[in-house]
Amino acid sequence: MSAPSMSINLARQIRKLRKKLRQIENLERLGRQLSEEERLKIGKKSQFRERLQEYLAQVSDDEDVGKFDSFNSPNESSLGSDDWSTFTETEAEMTGIEDPADSDHEDVAMETEPDEKRSPEKENPPEKENPPKKHEPPVIKQTTEKIALKKKKSDVQDPIHSLRKKWKSSFCFISEYPDHSDIINDLVVDGRILVTASRDTTLKVWDLKEGRQLRNLGGHTGSVTTVFLLSEQASQKSGYLAGKPPHHRLVISGSTDCSFKIWDIATGAILKSVYTYNPITRLACNQKGLILTGTDGGKMEIWDMETGENLHSVIAFEGAVTAIKMADNHIFSTSSTGVVKVFQIRDNSLACMYESENLRSVSGALVTPRFIRSLAVFKHMVFYGDDAINIKLLEWKRGIVKKLPNHTDEFASTDAICCFEDLLVASSYDLDNGLGYINIRSLPHGDYLATLDDEDTERIICLGCARTKSGNLVLVTGGMQLKVWEIDAIHRPSQEDEEEEENYVHFISRLNRPGRDSDTESDSDLSDTDLDPDVDEDENDGPSEDLSFKKEEEKGSWLSYCAIL
Repeated sequence: MSAPSMSINLARQIRKLRKKLRQIENLERLGRQLSEEERLKIGKKSQFRERLQEYLAQVSDDEDVGKFDSFNSPNESSLGSDDWSTFTETEAEMTGIEDPADSDHEDVAMETEPDEKRSPEKENPPEKENPPKKHEPPVIKQTTEKIALKKKKSDVQDPIHSLRKKWKSSFCFISEYPDHSDIINDLVVDGRILVTASRDTTLKVWDLKEGRQLRNLGGHTGSVTTVFLLSEQASQKSGYLAGKPPHHRLVISGSTDCSFKIWDIATGAILKSVYTYNPITRLACNQKGLILTGTDGGKMEIWDMETGENLHSVIAFEGAVTAIKMADNHIFSTSSTGVVKVFQIRDNSLACMYESENLRSVSGALVTPRFIRSLAVFKHMVFYGDDAINIKLLEWKRGIVKKLPNHTDEFASTDAICCFEDLLVASSYDLDNGLGYINIRSLPHGDYLATLDDEDTERIICLGCARTKSGNLVLVTGGMQLKVWEIDAIHRPSQEDEEEEENYVHFISRLNRPGRDSDTESDSDLSDTDLDPDVDEDENDGPSEDLSFKKEEEKGSWLSYCAIL
């Protein structure tokens, strides 16, 4: 077999194994009990990953399949390495600012070059007289002024460069909490209060400052899929906490046991439990005491928090509701079928203001709808993460999608995303080694700033952000592990301690480039034969197509309005 044929065959095998691993990990995240057949499939994960590592070891750095070559950066450092040197080079390319050292060197060459070429044989033929010299201004002086001007413009016009410098000089401290006995599905952070919701049917309340567990809330009989913490003001306004001190806060949880519950986190008491007849996947609550729930069947419902009465119910999506966010009198929601909708509550009913349909990127390419796993809202912009390499920035009032690269691998998922102050924080996942990391971007444009990676964190399913009293940024990540990442931009460890303690703040230049269109293939069409590690990888290796999301490309407006009655 020729070398190109072997390379193509190896690429196919690597691609197929990555698809298998992603499907298995999606099985692991299911909120229900797994069948015996599904458990057998999950048991093959280690075999697939070992085989994948063997295949990847056969691929040279410049032939790696789907990991780095798609970003056209074969010479760049691998994931997790400290790539700040590339950051400096990339910044110079983006801003058009020359390195002063390089510029001086070029100017010296320009001055000395005529002296080197002044021989009569090369420059002045014998039959012609030498032309008179023209008086030229000093090149070095002119260039020095130019460099100074460019430096001044850089400081004023490029705040992103300054932000990256701050992240480069910051230090990340990580602490891991003794977490739940199963996957953490959701979490919420407010100041020093952290509440986590798990598939082990419990919620836990933590004190971030002291790093200890305050309460273990038990009462659900199914996986707790979503949690919402009311503000102190909203908690005190409710009838549940009348006359109680401010440290009594309300938290609302939703579960696959077809109920949502309202808790007092100070006492751990269940104040109300409402049966919803449908497994709850996501919920939120507004300042007027209206609870909005989403289900695995695509239903969205409005409930009165005080009475538990159902005020409105509608089938909003064909697939499961995967996210609900409230902002500026709007409700933003997403589904497993890749649809984004924006609602308003009018007369205790949902009125649909926008539905994504035939979305296109700024390049004009059709955006493939995929399972949306995470959602964040900043002003009029919607950021969502799905089973693709990019975060999508949707300006829903204009119907335009901008893509922000969030992964270095073709097979990836953005499971968690959060807008906090002027930062966009998103999880990423390296499918090949089963480890997760965090990417930091600035708002509103999504410029890449840094990556947090300790190379010891499993897949991140949910995250939240807060500030300490000293001003440090705190990120909390949940999944199979519960970790707190504290970013100190002022106080670094002493030189002796820093030599012993690794810093986890990195820069990956591939994430500092425009997003590209992802492959349209999906892992949803893998058969049981595909999930057998003993089957020849060359069998049944035809083109893969995501039939569940396949739609005809229709001409029409990027904005689509609807009314739900």
